[in-house]
Amino acid sequence: MTSRRYPVVIAAIAVMGGLALAPVAVATPRGDGVDARNVAAYWTAARMAAAVPRDISTDAHGHWYIRGRDGALHAYGANGFPAPIATKGKPGGSGTGTIANAVWSKGGAVETATGRLYFSMAGGDWVCSGTTVTNLNPNPAVSLILTAAHCVYDDANKAFATNVMFIPDLAASGTATSGTCLGDYVFGCWKPSYGVVSGDWTRATWPSNIPYDYGIYVVSNTGAHAGGGAFTGALDALGALPITWDTDTVTGGMLTDAIGYTYKYDPQLMYCEQGLQAVSGVYGGEPYVNRWLSACRLGGGSSGGPWMAAMPAGAGPVISLNSWGYQGRPGMAGPNLQLAEPRCVYDKASTAPAPSEPDGYVATCP
Repeated sequence: MTSRRYPVVIAAIAVMGGLALAPVAVATPRGDGVDARNVAAYWTAARMAAAVPRDISTDAHGHWYIRGRDGALHAYGANGFPAPIATKGKPGGSGTGTIANAVWSKGGAVETATGRLYFSMAGGDWVCSGTTVTNLNPNPAVSLILTAAHCVYDDANKAFATNVMFIPDLAASGTATSGTCLGDYVFGCWKPSYGVVSGDWTRATWPSNIPYDYGIYVVSNTGAHAGGGAFTGALDALGALPITWDTDTVTGGMLTDAIGYTYKYDPQLMYCEQGLQAVSGVYGGEPYVNRWLSACRLGGGSSGGPWMAAMPAGAGPVISLNSWGYQGRPGMAGPNLQLAEPRCVYDKASTAPAPSEPDGYVATCP
């Protein structure tokens, strides 16, 4: 375990490039403490150790895969499309500041904001990364976790994840996947009330919905916590990162950190760093452009982890998240969050009443 200074409470960071909105009256999401304890009890040490990273990758022929519980690659989505290999921006794999894969050592709010997500989906148990983000609107009843949509909603089987549990600052505990929520993690575990994704994600199947691979878990600020000693505050009181919605602050070549929890280096928080690029393609008849870090070698389990402007270290703002990569070679893609629809999904997560469907809410955005 590396030596670290554990923050108790980190003040919320002001949102960069965002507009303050008037408070909106909303229904308080479910945050039943018994339900939180039940989900924590579901995640035994054996189940946590057996959970599979839900990471999407493509090969040179444009076939898409996800690694199954048997450890083998399985076809995912609609295969047969050409792989999106056209890139633009700063050359990959070289240049000042390029880091392919290293233990995060810069400190900052990202350490307590970022955590590991466990969830059940498609008949199995999975793991991703996620980040507590600043609640801009604000709705004081909830905290928000940003992650990849494929870690929230199964677009192939059209169903939300269940048994969702978030462990912030896993690295601070020094406990790998063999731990248990009720005793081994410094800040305990959190049971989200439900997930929120874009309707454009749910109506299509990968890779036609690549641009919409972002989602939010909504966590009640009361009753969602289990374990973790005496800490009983709101999740975002541990630390929350701002998302920037301003396109002018995200420019080609800007030094960018992509962060996540991977099984290979469990329980360390890992990152890659280089100048921001772009990767483009056409799926489902529609062109798209993703953010792209061509030298990144983050491993399985990092899906959904945040991308931040590298300075100031560890403070954000979040500009994208880990979405997909290539098999057998470096590279990580992330959705463009500086568009109207991601902001709409975020606003719906913060302001919409709790959905009638227990596990999720599909945001209808213009």
